[in-house]
Amino acid sequence: MGVARLLAKVWIVLCLFTGAHALNRMMGAGEAPLDSLSHTGVSVLLFLAMGLLFIIGFGVSRPGVTSQLKPDHLLPHYTDTVFALFAALSLVNQIWIAPFNATGTLSDEIENALGFAVPAQRALQYTLASCT
Repeated sequence: MGVARLLAKVWIVLCLFTGAHALNRMMGAGEAPLDSLSHTGVSVLLFLAMGLLFIIGFGVSRPGVTSQLKPDHLLPHYTDTVFALFAALSLVNQIWIAPFNATGTLSDEIENALGFAVPAQRALQYTLASCT
């Protein structure tokens, strides 16, 4: 059950990142913010609801949970708060910071470090360059 809930949490994060990326691309293409939010928001909310139902369903299906369910069990714990803060900061970075700093000396240094640490990184970059 723990792995299924973890996968559901990963699903939620993936939905948030995908929605933020789609929103960023639509706004970058010149669409109005409310139009781009209405186009991506419905899909993201539906997929998020599916992940939340998964988490809640696996949590409630554990034996003895319904008899011990108290309101303080629904409050987020420290790890949940850190996870949510990390996801929120990652979304802020992906939407407002990273697109404007994608080129320059810092990104070149990060690319060089990845090329040193990951053996096939440069080959992957050269192969993917033709896709753009």
